[in-house]
Amino acid sequence: DTMGKTLLIITGASRGFGRAVIIQIAQHIKELDMVFLGRDLDGMKETQSLAMPHINVDANILIHQVDLTNLDHLEHHFKTVFDQVTFSNYERIIAVSNSGSLGHLASQATLDLTEIRRTIDLNVTSTVIFNSMILAAMKSSQTQLRLINVSSLCAIKAFKYHGLYCLGKAARDMLMAVIAEETKDSNNVKTLNYAPGPLDTEMAKELREKCPENEYLVNLHREGKLLDPMASALKLVNLLREDKWDTGAHIDFYDLP
Repeated sequence: DTMGKTLLIITGASRGFGRAVIIQIAQHIKELDMVFLGRDLDGMKETQSLAMPHINVDANILIHQVDLTNLDHLEHHFKTVFDQVTFSNYERIIAVSNSGSLGHLASQATLDLTEIRRTIDLNVTSTVIFNSMILAAMKSSQTQLRLINVSSLCAIKAFKYHGLYCLGKAARDMLMAVIAEETKDSNNVKTLNYAPGPLDTEMAKELREKCPENEYLVNLHREGKLLDPMASALKLVNLLREDKWDTGAHIDFYDLP
């Protein structure tokens, strides 16, 4: 482990892929502090207890309950959290934008404003604010910053009835690409869109139930070919440790050896 003292800040830390990333990073990075952001306090505490056996006894874990759809208070929440962190204490910050919802899985002809707003607020706007505020907080810092967006095949391929979800994933990929352009001359900042593949999580189950028309996922589930989130999270951790990807890249689980 050559990463030096690391701070992981992650949204959507209570279950699924977010939890898997936390546990894998805890297993593979020695000097580690963590900040969990999410709505489900019990879930985040459970994640903490699963990560604890792998981290140093003096590691700091900060758990902050926040509703990422409540945009009016979001900047205040993030500021409160970032004010508790001394970024210069770390050699590397890894900020993972993981939280998201499927939104309304239906024809584009049936969407309503409330549903559109709620899904875009969570999947896009909160992600923009999160990354923007981290960049601002670290503006003059010499600390390495790695901004990781949990992407999806849906960012680059259209699936019927997945309009809001695909749109949100595509927007987040572009956000990382734009930040990559803006920080190209900096030696400290890199961004990555990591698509973890078709995972065996609660979200995948919800997707199959709400949208059986997604034959791709239904068939993978029937054939027992959905991926273990821990296996996909490990590939992300290996990417982070090697740190050789081109900033702004979209890398899929299946692209990696």
